[in-house]
Amino acid sequence: MACGTETEAGSWPPGAKRQHFMVGPVRVLVATNSPELAGLIRQRFRLLRERRTAERPSQSLSIDLRECPDGCVPEARMPDRTLFSCVEEVRGWYEDDVLCMAGPGVHIRSRPAEGWAHVTIGRACVEAKPRLLGETLVPFLLFELLRHRGLYHLHGAALVRGDRGLIIAGPTRSGKTTTAVSLIRRGFACVADDDLFVQAGEDSVRVYGLPEEFTLAPTAAELFPELSFLTGRPPCGDGEKRSFDPQQVYGAAFAEKCAPRVLVFSSSSGGARAALTPLSSAEAFVRAVPLSLLIALDRSIAADHAAALKHLVEGCACYALSAGRDLRREPWRLLEMLGMDTP
Repeated sequence: MACGTETEAGSWPPGAKRQHFMVGPVRVLVATNSPELAGLIRQRFRLLRERRTAERPSQSLSIDLRECPDGCVPEARMPDRTLFSCVEEVRGWYEDDVLCMAGPGVHIRSRPAEGWAHVTIGRACVEAKPRLLGETLVPFLLFELLRHRGLYHLHGAALVRGDRGLIIAGPTRSGKTTTAVSLIRRGFACVADDDLFVQAGEDSVRVYGLPEEFTLAPTAAELFPELSFLTGRPPCGDGEKRSFDPQQVYGAAFAEKCAPRVLVFSSSSGGARAALTPLSSAEAFVRAVPLSLLIALDRSIAADHAAALKHLVEGCACYALSAGRDLRREPWRLLEMLGMDTP
């Protein structure tokens, strides 16, 4: 992924600024008339602005953010049954091929198949909930728009060394970031440590990522002497984790993409020793589906989404990892367990 410079936008929203970035072969444009929202988008996709990509845009999509005075946010007629809920009482549903979302001070209308989303948000909501758009709603829309461009979200970390791509998929607090840091120290580059996008071709699968700052709890940071400075930083969000830019510590920490060869489904365990169990493609597929955000949201592309996951698991050696206390102390030992400990 890469992000370009900010330029004057067109007529919608009025007086907007535009920010460009690339997700694999897809060019994304985010436009807003609000300096505060523009700043949130810059921060959310900050690492994209520092990269260049070899991919040439083959498709594009746009997200337009309009801040308006309080009381001017369009009121949505909520259906009797909504498909999903986000945070802050935001509800969503599909009307034919139109994705609608609404909540206090927020109105969203999108046609993912056409590659656009319009977001209207009241001034009071911008002031009271500044992280709602940048950290939740815009990424949610981005993931859904990308699905209609053949890039399917997977919650996991992806690392690559040479031509060997390793994916560690799992829920929050399953040790993905700790393992990613450990492997970066051993010559791997990180595609992303949280949000991945699977693109399946006829003969190959590629995985792209959304590079972000890493977040680690103080106990995990103690494993790495070079991260001792994190103890002096305030927590990010509502938890105990501290954030840092891995590029500032490890140099060229990120890779643009990888061709996955090994897929590990990680979970924490209270045991003393870690266990690694081979999985069949069918078993791996069952584990991948819950970690692939939005797979059931739009029925029109659910089959394509599932087919991409099927290509992924069939092209990888798949394992279930139960991470014991030994692996939490020495996360790099995962390479030994996988037989990937030699460059």
